[in-house]
Amino acid sequence: MDIGALVSFLAPHLPQLLNAVAGEPGEPSPVARIWYRLRGRVAERPAAQEAAEDVAASPDDEVSRTVLFAQLRKLFTEDPSLAAEIGALFAEAQRAAAAPTTTVHVSGDRSIGIGGNVTGGTISTGDTHRP
Repeated sequence: MDIGALVSFLAPHLPQLLNAVAGEPGEPSPVARIWYRLRGRVAERPAAQEAAEDVAASPDDEVSRTVLFAQLRKLFTEDPSLAAEIGALFAEAQRAAAAPTTTVHVSGDRSIGIGGNVTGGTISTGDTHRP
């Protein structure tokens, strides 16, 4: 796993992630899933927690990112199973980020919005249509 890429992925989200409440409603985002798995282990290490807080305060600061990189590297060296789990979550998050997205804006009564690869089916805007 590329820890530098992981730090770059987490950095812009850390301000919100550090203030997030566990068990917030809804499906967590890929970055939140990674952080939710990491945060307990990071909190156990004061230097790692401080590094995460420093990155949250200044997400673009390369020195803070380097310190967080070093702390995560130590953590992953000590716990290879955690490294593997985070690596899998990170790979999943990268795939999700690379996946194309479609946004469809629809307004008005009986309007229809179609996105993605739709190749068949029935569309009806009437109140009495029965499929």
